[in-house]
Amino acid sequence: RILLAPLGMVLPAWDPIRAAEDVALLDQFSKGRLRLGVARGYQNRWMNVLGQRWKAAAARSDGSATDTRNFDVFGEVLKIMKMAWTQETLRYKSDVLDYEVPYPYDGIEGWPAMEWTRTFGAPGEVSDDDKIQAVSVCPRPYQNPHPELWQPFTISDRSVIRAAQENILPWMFTPNPDDHAAKAKLYQEESARQGRDYKLGEHTGILKIVGIADTTEEAINTFGRSIPKDFAAFFGPFGYLEVLRKKEDEKHKPISPEKGDAKRMNDVEMALFGTPDDVKRGIQRMLDRMPDLEWFGLYMQGQQGVLPLDTVKRNLELFATKVAPEFR
Repeated sequence: RILLAPLGMVLPAWDPIRAAEDVALLDQFSKGRLRLGVARGYQNRWMNVLGQRWKAAAARSDGSATDTRNFDVFGEVLKIMKMAWTQETLRYKSDVLDYEVPYPYDGIEGWPAMEWTRTFGAPGEVSDDDKIQAVSVCPRPYQNPHPELWQPFTISDRSVIRAAQENILPWMFTPNPDDHAAKAKLYQEESARQGRDYKLGEHTGILKIVGIADTTEEAINTFGRSIPKDFAAFFGPFGYLEVLRKKEDEKHKPISPEKGDAKRMNDVEMALFGTPDDVKRGIQRMLDRMPDLEWFGLYMQGQQGVLPLDTVKRNLELFATKVAPEFR
């Protein structure tokens, strides 16, 4: 029952064939327990180095030329990976990546094991004039046609729409239940256009920070010492404090790290801090709007190594024993 779900593989930093092979192997090793998170990459110190082959810098989610390039490269790498998983042999020329399979595209000459490949390789892998004219990714994934794809953590409408087009399960980072329901509705409608009939909330997930204590005040005070400060200090400069925006905030003024406190997180429902009953009511507010919500994820960053271990363990125990059973 325990799934292996790395969140996520930053596709614009990968060679698509290598990525497809590594994922297929991991799916085989785990005997089909893999769920693959695929991501665009938002950190420029990572993307500017590892994405330079495809001229793909970090995603900005601002519609800029840089962001669009990242978006296009992500889509093309994923396309080639899917081809590698589902086709017996792969022969493809990508204009987006300036990438050819095989390379050179007219065939690889001088392959020493030609007769072996002709006998035991995939049909069409070798041409009549002894060239490698296609490649066969081996092994195939354990799951058919490939592991379920997840996308962490989706905020923009554009990402939600493409997730629906590619049948990727979006993990949405939209705190307010009404906002999340709107994204889930967008996903449902676009999925229907692709011929997939999902119920509202089905094949989607939501990420929440959860902190449980005997009183709401105690929960805010306890978990406010760790998670908000960590989140605001690191993720704030990348623009992720926008998820804390309230209607009364000035539209064109960024949310400052000073505003990224536990009370605001609780107010906008990015976090559910409180008693077990408080948390249950917060989850129920989501289910009232999305009765078929499939996944609920606990955001744990900022707890490990900051809060006492006993506090972290008690939080998980209270969720497992006092909250989760209500929704099974």
